[in-house]
Amino acid sequence: MVTSLLLAIPTFGDLIDLLEEAEDLSAPSGKSVSEVLYSLFRIRYPHVTVGRPQRLYDAAKRVAGPTRSSLRRASKLSGSSLSLYRAKEWLPQSRTQLESSSEGTGPLFPIRLLSYGLNEELLAKVYDQVQNDKIPSCNVAIGKFYIVIDLNLRNKGLRPDNAYKFVDRLVSSKCSCDSIVKYGLDADANLQTQVKECMKFTQMLITVLEKVKRQRDEAEKKLSSTQVTLKEALDEVKRTAKCARVAEKKVLALQKLNECRLADLNCLIEKFEEVEKQNFEMSEILTLVQNKLATVTDATSITFNESTMSFTLETKCNGKQYSRTIRKL
Repeated sequence: MVTSLLLAIPTFGDLIDLLEEAEDLSAPSGKSVSEVLYSLFRIRYPHVTVGRPQRLYDAAKRVAGPTRSSLRRASKLSGSSLSLYRAKEWLPQSRTQLESSSEGTGPLFPIRLLSYGLNEELLAKVYDQVQNDKIPSCNVAIGKFYIVIDLNLRNKGLRPDNAYKFVDRLVSSKCSCDSIVKYGLDADANLQTQVKECMKFTQMLITVLEKVKRQRDEAEKKLSSTQVTLKEALDEVKRTAKCARVAEKKVLALQKLNECRLADLNCLIEKFEEVEKQNFEMSEILTLVQNKLATVTDATSITFNESTMSFTLETKCNGKQYSRTIRKL
């Protein structure tokens, strides 16, 4: 049996060719690619036992993936690397294969192993160690494997053989794969013990829930306090902004008032300068008049009227009287 396996072991290239042939024959035959591939594989390699057709199809897709181009890039395998890849041997690491090796004396792995996320290839390596007399008990080796991949089993402190029994009972039970695993319960314990364990587990959940509820209440209080503080800060910012706008308006009004006053002051200064100029001119005129009067031989009198702010000159010449008024601006 071992000789026949060695003589007719399928390679990656054989599996890729069978997949391409199955894809071509699928449409004319009206069957799925997995069914056609399974039939071709059974005809070509009847001595190699595989699992379900879909599992064989998934394995063939994984093997053919690196040799095919995708939308992103072309295949990286070409030339000698592609030849070496196609020459690699392929054998399914299935429960049936392991049982058929060594004349059916292999261990019975749980049927629904992959449903629980466990890897049969690692279990196969464990079985190889058992076959090579490296580990005395297969159940102990598989139990150690379960303990390594499951932290809950490791923390529970089970022996490897008991861990194997626990997982074997779990997989062989009728529980759904999505159900919660109760690591704290022992299948051999009586009903009263299981009830106590369940009550203890429930009480622990209630304690955790109350703790989470307290933390939530504290978080809500902190959030409420933070919201109040934030609202007060926003109100203060609004008040400050309002005061700043009012102050800005007052400053603008004062600036306009000062500009108006400055304009009035400039007008007054201009008028004052104009009056001073006129007074200066008037003083020059008076000086000229006085100089002329000094040369007049006839009697001349000058009077000043405070009410009208004017000067009156009276001159008598040859018996005639002349009057002239000089108004002071």
